[in-house]
Amino acid sequence: MFKFRRHWSRYPLVPVLVSGIIGTVAFVLFMLTSEWGVGWNGVFMGVAGAGVCAPDALLGGSVAVSLGEADGRNAGAAVTGLINGCGSLGAVLEGPLVGYVSDRYGWNAMFVLIIALSSFGSVCVFKACLTQKRHALRGKSPGGLLLAEEHS
Repeated sequence: MFKFRRHWSRYPLVPVLVSGIIGTVAFVLFMLTSEWGVGWNGVFMGVAGAGVCAPDALLGGSVAVSLGEADGRNAGAAVTGLINGCGSLGAVLEGPLVGYVSDRYGWNAMFVLIIALSSFGSVCVFKACLTQKRHALRGKSPGGLLLAEEHS
């Protein structure tokens, strides 16, 4: 966590964005190299999983609290609950959606859907990064956010 706080404390969403982009690219490479064998499939699926799942600790934890507490709003718990609630809804919908799409259209369509949703998530985080930068340029708190560790 030291490197994160040291290098990205002003813009904590940037590592989330980079990780999401890495995960999306790894899913694309997984599809393109699917005939290369199990080894390459394992490598790209591992990178995709790490890229897509790694930001969860930040988005569901310190960044969410910082977003809620920026500008003295004291809504850190509410923002964290909203983000984690959306994640829980995704977990509930995931099983039936994967089953339906893979049965109806095949597994290739499922990976295309994963790539599309991951790309959409990266675009949303990019927009949040731009908003965060605008707040920083207006002279508000660093990036409009403070990490939870900096509060204590």
